[in-house]
Amino acid sequence: MNKKGFTLIEILAVVVILAMLGTILTFVINGYINNSRDDLYETQKRNIEEAARAWGAEHIEMLPTQGSENVEVTLEQLVRDGFLDEVPSNPRTKEPFSLETTVVISYDGTKFKYSVNLVE
Repeated sequence: MNKKGFTLIEILAVVVILAMLGTILTFVINGYINNSRDDLYETQKRNIEEAARAWGAEHIEMLPTQGSENVEVTLEQLVRDGFLDEVPSNPRTKEPFSLETTVVISYDGTKFKYSVNLVE
């Protein structure tokens, strides 16, 4: 007898192999998505810092002149003054960052330091 076709065992083996590949790919793709969100989070943070640097360049008289002084700029100020087009969103939660997010500008005697304190 010359029957053509696959046995039940062969079909089940193929289904199991495809299921395992699908599971592995799901974990790999989720890892890439999470890494992309983390990278975008850091990029959003750098954008806020750059906006604060631009704000500081236009408001140089308000910047600290001694090491013990700090100046805080809120996200709301940066948006209101046009240094950011809109409130950036947190890629992890897809919600906008709080307008109470601040950038602390300090001076160590030689250069200004900018520290972003994100409020989510």
